[in-house]
Amino acid sequence: MENDQIPILYVDPLNSATPYNFCLVSLLHEHNLPFRFLTSEFLWDPDFPTPPRTNYFFYRKTTQLSKTFHLKQKYRRILRAFEYISDLARLYRYINRVQPQVIHFNFSVLPHVDYLLFSLLRKKPITLIFTAHNFLPHNNGERYFNIYRKLYLNVDYIVTLTHYVKREIVSRMGIPEKNLVVIPHTNYKPLLQYFKGSFFDSASVLAQEKSGSPRLLFLGLIHPYKGLDVLLKAFKVVQEKKPDAHLMIVGNPYEPFRKYELLMEKLRLDTTRIETCLEFIKTRDSFQIIQESDLVILPYKESSQSGVIPLANTLGVPVVASRVGGLPEMIAEGVNGFTVPPNDPQALADRILTLITESDLLQQLKGSTSQVLNTLFSDDLIVDSFKQLYKIKA
Repeated sequence: MENDQIPILYVDPLNSATPYNFCLVSLLHEHNLPFRFLTSEFLWDPDFPTPPRTNYFFYRKTTQLSKTFHLKQKYRRILRAFEYISDLARLYRYINRVQPQVIHFNFSVLPHVDYLLFSLLRKKPITLIFTAHNFLPHNNGERYFNIYRKLYLNVDYIVTLTHYVKREIVSRMGIPEKNLVVIPHTNYKPLLQYFKGSFFDSASVLAQEKSGSPRLLFLGLIHPYKGLDVLLKAFKVVQEKKPDAHLMIVGNPYEPFRKYELLMEKLRLDTTRIETCLEFIKTRDSFQIIQESDLVILPYKESSQSGVIPLANTLGVPVVASRVGGLPEMIAEGVNGFTVPPNDPQALADRILTLITESDLLQQLKGSTSQVLNTLFSDDLIVDSFKQLYKIKA
């Protein structure tokens, strides 16, 4: 098939949104869309499955060196930066060979370099699509404003996961609204299906052994915008009213975690009820941790969208999230969770306490989370949207 024409290329060089990619690619494959997924191996989790129709096209040399010599992340980044340039040249030759009708990029690795590639591709009879998970990158995003605007102007369509991101791109960058398409985040049923044999058996045992103490979970990379400080202040209020409440903080810190430890000391939190896992965890383990929890908390100060919401909901766990950015679009109030005002520890604590003290309400919420898998994160909605975008007849 590598030498045959491939109508659609879906490209994510870094495999930046690995679970999202797996679920989306699996969904498109299930509905027989004619595509090939070009990406790189996900070295963080050796147990993570390879999506269907995948070609590990990028960073082959760096990947091999990393496997052989167990390179640290900072060295992998340097090697990848150099290899990416040659990979793009190889990608251009590959495109000339397979002659796709559509090329869909997910994330930008080096925006200035990617802009040059997009400029070359614009000269070909190809529909060029880019998925903008966020308006701009979280880290120092404003410095990339001009180059991302050029990227957005250089594609035919921009896919966003929320209307919030669409509005930001239109209003702040002046991109024509007709060029933007909102397609919601996938649910995580394909991943659950893959891990069913190894995950659900042990998860059911964990659920049976879980204590009666309410368990709250903060999950994901730890950035300042994620609002962990807000959650810790809220948890102080929760502990005063519900001393047996348990908080688990799981995520790789992108900032010194010491400041949160100092905040815990200042608030005089009972740290015997706070558990931390400050590293990347495998997908299977994250599923188990979520299913052990009663609530997943997203106290974000800003956010375009969050894959944690459909992930938690797919596992039957409701979410309490800040009412910021695109998060309200992903939560049906009282169905798969609740939203609260941002930067308001008291409001967050009040909502958490209401749910963990009224067991009937919490159980009702857990029972209704699956409804959004057929509404907000519907397979049919996502597939139909991509078929229309790719101009594929049903």
